[in-house]
Amino acid sequence: AVMGGLLENVTEERVNLVNASSVARAHGISLIERKSPEAGRYASMLSLTGSSSVSGTVAGSEPRLVGLADYWVDLPPAAHMLVTRHHDRPGTMGRIGLMLGEGDVNISAMHLGRIGPRADALMILALDDAVPAEIAQRIRDQEAVLDLWLIRLD
Repeated sequence: AVMGGLLENVTEERVNLVNASSVARAHGISLIERKSPEAGRYASMLSLTGSSSVSGTVAGSEPRLVGLADYWVDLPPAAHMLVTRHHDRPGTMGRIGLMLGEGDVNISAMHLGRIGPRADALMILALDDAVPAEIAQRIRDQEAVLDLWLIRLD
């Protein structure tokens, strides 16, 4: 099902559970299923790995984003999300929140993961609305911000 959802965005071919593997192979994508103790506290966890990685699970009946790149996180996915990788410095999160507020973007949930004190950090914000382009650029321009991704889930 995950493979089918991913392939919908890269092919005009109709993708379903039956043909997802063959369509993926035709596009040079391989699906590898493995059982791993890395799932840790989760009864089951699905990870997608490419140039980066994302991991998810279901807690009760709610999907949860539990891993992104090299960071463990715990956040329900939202229609609009903002992800930053930044230097862990005082005031960085506050400035980003202030800029979003100035753009009338409300934060519904937040998770911050870091490698260590004052090292690199990953912040994931679930948002009620999309981030206006000019606000996204102002956030990107912050000295502490290394990367910024805007995610839209339909």
